Amino acid sequence: CSLSGSRVSFGGPAGTCVIDANQAGNASYSAAAQAQQSFPVVSSGGVYAFGDSIAAGYGMRGLSNGTSNDNPAAYPALLAHALNLPYRNFASAGACANPSDAVDPLSQSVRYCNTAGIGQIPLTAQIANAPLTPVPSLVTVTVGGNDIDFQNCIQAVVLGTYNDPKQDPCEPKTNLPANLKALASSLTSDLTTLQTMYPGVPILVTGYFNPFPSGSEALCNFDAAVGTWLYIKYYLDHAPHQLLRGIRDIFIRPDAFVSGLQTVQAAIYNRATYVLNHLDSTLSSVAGSLPGVSFAPVNFAGHDFCQAQNAWIFGPNISTSLTLHLGGS
Repeated sequence: CSLSGSRVSFGGPAGTCVIDANQAGNASYSAAAQAQQSFPVVSSGGVYAFGDSIAAGYGMRGLSNGTSNDNPAAYPALLAHALNLPYRNFASAGACANPSDAVDPLSQSVRYCNTAGIGQIPLTAQIANAPLTPVPSLVTVTVGGNDIDFQNCIQAVVLGTYNDPKQDPCEPKTNLPANLKALASSLTSDLTTLQTMYPGVPILVTGYFNPFPSGSEALCNFDAAVGTWLYIKYYLDHAPHQLLRGIRDIFIRPDAFVSGLQTVQAAIYNRATYVLNHLDSTLSSVAGSLPGVSFAPVNFAGHDFCQAQNAWIFGPNISTSLTLHLGGS
């Protein structure tokens, strides 16, 4: 430890800090006897981060395989740097609060959260692997997207099966509430375990961001590809004999077709917003029910995966171009 004026700073290893207080004398008073005070200094583990790909930095700029603390662009590293603290990141892509979460609506069997083959480390295992010492100064948790099977909630829009209780994990009446309820129970248990391991240490539960561009933003390659697929799929499913006519109409009315693609983009964004709002509400409720746990919403507006160099996360690797020529123009 070191002393500057009346400020004591700690920067060395753990041990005992000894402070000597000396007061000089003057013409009227003799020098005071030295007063000494010592106290133990315990090293801090800094920031301990747990969670899924958002915390692991998978899909973000930087080097990461999503299963280890190797991405300096992930928020735990940036947060620790801002707080001038060390950090350890136990997060893993694909992680759920509990392996039993995210039930397949068709088979009613566990699916997404129990796929050991892709290296998922569930939050329960991440916590079990974390050391008791050094005690962290702050714990962060980002989990829930996989527990509700967010990926397949969006895929249901692409496949045209959204709101089908047998195919859409985010069907609003039954499946989404059931998965959110399971998440709330699992997360409460995980947070309680963390509180037992690190009593008195603040825990921050983060919300989720919408990775998709809104309907008012420029058309994204991803949404253009999805919209084109849905357009062709409609003809294949309902009027296959008119498919060539449908393709011809794209070139006759490119403005109408692009407008339709923009509508698809808005639909995907709105679906994601609906689901993520309910997810954040659940996370906030769980955090608010436990002392010492806080909820932090996040906002990626203007940084979705279609914003090129301004993107904070990469989306599906889809490269598509749609060039429409009419009358040689």
